[in-house]
Amino acid sequence: MMFLYPSSLSSISYLFSSKSFHKQVFRLTQGTKIFSISFNNFREMSVSIPQKEEQRKIVAFLSQIDERIETQSKIIEDLELVKKGISNTIFGDK
Repeated sequence: MMFLYPSSLSSISYLFSSKSFHKQVFRLTQGTKIFSISFNNFREMSVSIPQKEEQRKIVAFLSQIDERIETQSKIIEDLELVKKGISNTIFGDK
């Protein structure tokens, strides 16, 4: 059995939100209106974890995406200011 010690809560959140994790939970849950899972069943669940090097590549890739999102958000902000300025010039302040 492999023990996982994630370095951040976001990695735990990612694992718990994965489709494969949900499928396992659904298969092991009990109850009709309120679902529950026993500690023993939870302990038996498996999660795929990439090797360290693969994790580093994934983190680098996701970081690049975050940077691009930040850049695009700034561009959108700037364009909204330009639009507002043009609207105020054409239609006057309201």
